[in-house]
Amino acid sequence: MLINFHKQTGFHDQYINPFGLFGDKVMADRWNIKYKDDTNEPALMHLLDRIKNYLPSEVNFTNITTYYEMYLPYDIHTDYVRRYAEAGDPHHVLLIQLNDCDSRSIIFEENATYNDFHIYKEQNDHSSNPTPIDVWNKHLSHCWEHDREYTTLKEVGPTWKAGNLVSFNRSLFHSSDNFPANNVKVKKFIQLWTDV
Repeated sequence: MLINFHKQTGFHDQYINPFGLFGDKVMADRWNIKYKDDTNEPALMHLLDRIKNYLPSEVNFTNITTYYEMYLPYDIHTDYVRRYAEAGDPHHVLLIQLNDCDSRSIIFEENATYNDFHIYKEQNDHSSNPTPIDVWNKHLSHCWEHDREYTTLKEVGPTWKAGNLVSFNRSLFHSSDNFPANNVKVKKFIQLWTDV
């Protein structure tokens, strides 16, 4: 229901990362909904209300939800800055997983008030405790190899399962794992952002 709603109502674009290893390949199809303006779709509002019950009272959703069909993994980034979202102090990103697949999110200790990891590398020294090479080779082979020296592993998230919700601070650098290496064709999820 929510997938069809996003596809029928949302603003569609295709994501290409000019800084990543995949060059000009389409990494994902995205459908953005400004739900406070465009709709009060009951299923979406019910979902947001259910999640809101678990959040502190000072935390609010931004005005955007995005449905993703991801074909290639994003490399290291934050979700601190959102171009369509209302202003506020960024808090957390929430990923609602919509399909079962052999994939997971990788979270790092490093953080920033911008999204791009290449900026972080220009402004910071190598990590004193870089991400272990075995973790990097298993999950992050789609990232630039020299990025490992700038990252400190915080968490390898659980395997992607429909209905699960993963949340972490928007300022933390993170990445998808290299799910195509696990024969995963597409990851489907709804992404929400919170502010305070």
